[in-house]
Amino acid sequence: MPGQETDLAAIEDDETGGALQLLWDSSAANTRNGRRGAVLAWTSWCAERGYDGPAVPAWAKRLAAPDSDTPVRSQMAIDRPIARRDVHLREKTWTWPTAAAR
Repeated sequence: MPGQETDLAAIEDDETGGALQLLWDSSAANTRNGRRGAVLAWTSWCAERGYDGPAVPAWAKRLAAPDSDTPVRSQMAIDRPIARRDVHLREKTWTWPTAAAR
Protein backbone atom coordinates (compact mmCIF):
# COMPACT_ATOMS: atom_id res chain seq x y z
CA MET A 1 0.00 0.00 0.00
CA PRO A 2 1.42 3.44 -0.91
CA GLY A 3 2.86 5.34 2.00
CA GLN A 4 3.43 2.25 4.12
CA GLU A 5 6.92 1.32 5.16
CA THR A 6 7.91 -2.25 4.39
CA ASP A 7 11.06 -3.99 5.50
CA LEU A 8 13.11 -4.74 2.40
CA ALA A 9 13.81 -8.28 3.60
CA ALA A 10 10.07 -8.95 3.87
CA ILE A 11 9.50 -8.51 0.12
CA GLU A 12 9.33 -11.83 -1.71
CA ASP A 13 10.97 -12.40 -5.08
CA ASP A 14 7.60 -13.21 -6.64
CA GLU A 15 6.25 -9.86 -5.43
CA THR A 16 9.02 -8.13 -7.33
CA GLY A 17 8.22 -10.15 -10.45
CA GLY A 18 4.52 -9.47 -9.96
CA ALA A 19 5.15 -5.74 -9.72
CA LEU A 20 7.17 -5.83 -12.95
CA GLN A 21 4.37 -7.74 -14.61
CA LEU A 22 1.62 -5.47 -13.30
CA LEU A 23 3.38 -2.23 -14.16
CA TRP A 24 5.07 -2.97 -17.48
CA ASP A 25 3.78 -6.13 -19.15
CA SER A 26 1.59 -4.08 -21.47
CA SER A 27 4.53 -1.81 -22.39
CA ALA A 28 6.78 -2.16 -25.40
CA ALA A 29 9.51 -4.78 -25.06
CA ASN A 30 12.31 -2.22 -24.84
CA THR A 31 10.46 -0.26 -22.15
CA ARG A 32 9.76 -3.39 -20.11
CA ASN A 33 13.36 -4.59 -20.48
CA GLY A 34 14.66 -1.19 -19.39
CA ARG A 35 12.50 -1.14 -16.28
CA ARG A 36 13.47 -4.73 -15.48
CA GLY A 37 17.12 -3.75 -15.85
CA ALA A 38 16.65 -0.84 -13.45
CA VAL A 39 15.09 -3.13 -10.85
CA LEU A 40 17.94 -5.65 -11.33
CA ALA A 41 20.50 -2.86 -10.86
CA TRP A 42 18.76 -1.70 -7.71
CA THR A 43 18.55 -5.19 -6.19
CA SER A 44 22.23 -5.76 -7.05
CA TRP A 45 23.12 -2.45 -5.41
CA CYS A 46 21.24 -3.51 -2.26
CA ALA A 47 22.95 -6.93 -2.20
CA GLU A 48 26.43 -5.38 -2.64
CA ARG A 49 25.82 -3.26 0.44
CA GLY A 50 24.63 -6.18 2.52
CA TYR A 51 20.92 -5.42 2.52
CA ASP A 52 18.66 -8.45 2.54
CA GLY A 53 16.07 -7.99 -0.12
CA PRO A 54 14.22 -9.49 -3.03
CA ALA A 55 15.58 -10.60 -6.35
CA VAL A 56 13.95 -10.58 -9.74
CA PRO A 57 12.61 -14.12 -10.19
CA ALA A 58 13.73 -16.27 -13.10
CA TRP A 59 10.23 -16.32 -14.57
CA ALA A 60 10.35 -12.51 -15.11
CA LYS A 61 12.51 -12.91 -18.20
CA ARG A 62 13.81 -10.31 -20.56
CA LEU A 63 11.71 -10.00 -23.70
CA ALA A 64 13.25 -10.25 -27.14
CA ALA A 65 13.50 -6.83 -28.73
CA PRO A 66 11.45 -6.44 -31.90
CA ASP A 67 13.17 -6.12 -35.26
CA SER A 68 14.03 -2.56 -36.16
CA ASP A 69 13.61 -0.80 -39.50
CA THR A 70 16.61 1.40 -38.69
CA PRO A 71 19.55 0.43 -40.89
CA VAL A 72 22.69 -0.71 -39.13
CA ARG A 73 25.76 1.31 -40.02
CA SER A 74 29.27 -0.15 -40.11
CA GLN A 75 31.91 1.18 -37.75
CA MET A 76 33.77 2.65 -40.76
CA ALA A 77 30.63 4.48 -41.90
CA ILE A 78 30.39 6.07 -38.45
CA ASP A 79 34.10 6.82 -37.98
CA ARG A 80 34.68 8.38 -41.41
CA PRO A 81 32.45 11.47 -41.00
CA ILE A 82 33.46 11.91 -37.36
CA ALA A 83 37.15 12.01 -38.31
CA ARG A 84 36.72 14.75 -40.92
CA ARG A 85 38.36 17.98 -39.81
CA ASP A 86 36.71 20.15 -42.48
CA VAL A 87 33.22 19.55 -41.04
CA HIS A 88 32.36 21.16 -37.71
CA LEU A 89 30.96 19.03 -34.90
CA ARG A 90 27.56 20.75 -35.09
CA GLU A 91 27.16 19.78 -38.73
CA LYS A 92 28.35 16.25 -38.04
CA THR A 93 25.67 15.71 -35.44
CA TRP A 94 22.83 17.65 -37.09
CA THR A 95 23.20 16.58 -40.67
CA TRP A 96 24.75 13.12 -40.55
CA PRO A 97 24.24 10.88 -42.53
CA THR A 98 23.67 13.42 -45.29
CA ALA A 99 26.06 14.09 -48.17
CA ALA A 100 27.71 17.00 -46.28
CA ALA A 101 28.97 14.68 -43.54
CA ARG A 102 30.10 11.79 -45.72
